[in-house]
Amino acid sequence: MTTADPAGPDLLLEARSLRKEFVTSRGLRKSTLVAVDDVSVGVPAASTLAVVGESGSGKSTLARMCGLLLEPTAGEVVFDGQAVTPEAVQLLRREIQFVFQDPFSSLNPRHTVEQIVTAPLRYQGTRIRKDLRTFAQDLLDRVGINPDHVDRLPSQFSGGQAQRIGIARALACRPRLIICDEAVSALDVSVQAEVLQLLVDLQADYGLGYLFITHDLAVVRLIATHVAVMQSGRLVESGSADQILDAPRERYTQELLKAVPAYPDDWNI
Repeated sequence: MTTADPAGPDLLLEARSLRKEFVTSRGLRKSTLVAVDDVSVGVPAASTLAVVGESGSGKSTLARMCGLLLEPTAGEVVFDGQAVTPEAVQLLRREIQFVFQDPFSSLNPRHTVEQIVTAPLRYQGTRIRKDLRTFAQDLLDRVGINPDHVDRLPSQFSGGQAQRIGIARALACRPRLIICDEAVSALDVSVQAEVLQLLVDLQADYGLGYLFITHDLAVVRLIATHVAVMQSGRLVESGSADQILDAPRERYTQELLKAVPAYPDDWNI
């Protein structure tokens, strides 16, 4: 088993020896693709674990298993010290939320912002003291969207604004963990910095844990406290962000770092 630091009782989420197989077919021939192979990672409370690797490394599949969207072939997910059982999945969906790569494809184009942001409450049957409209406006204001735009459709926003709406939706159920799957990779560089700063601020305000999936190690340097590096479905290196980014042991990680573009000096997150 390959294990990613950190470990111990203070972990909000643990993935223990996760494996995911997909059966593929070509004509009458079937084969098994191992997307994630015996990977263990941990997300400390109120901290950020960045999982990095090139396309096809298995990092998004790992994220979906950690977020209870995919059932592992083997291994288990542990949240707040308790192994996740099928009976607990629905309840834990309040605790674990996603922010996806393409904000427009993850927002219903026919729904207003109010409907989008409050959807998790309706699906979970969560009761709140405020009316839904006021609740949505407060969340929009918190993520930097004009609360008066609560009746607009997603198509009336820029990509960065749409991603902020996706973050507001993720916050609706007051989760403890947010999984960001390439959440800034579709945005312009300057907008990336703004959204990353928002995520950092929200973490400080609400004590959120982040599982941050990305291929961009420049982004990792700005947001992560811990890093796990994946290649071909396996974990090849892990540790603190400073350790991995400043003194990587593995050649694969070193090659990833060589490909990092220079980022603006004013990205002072």
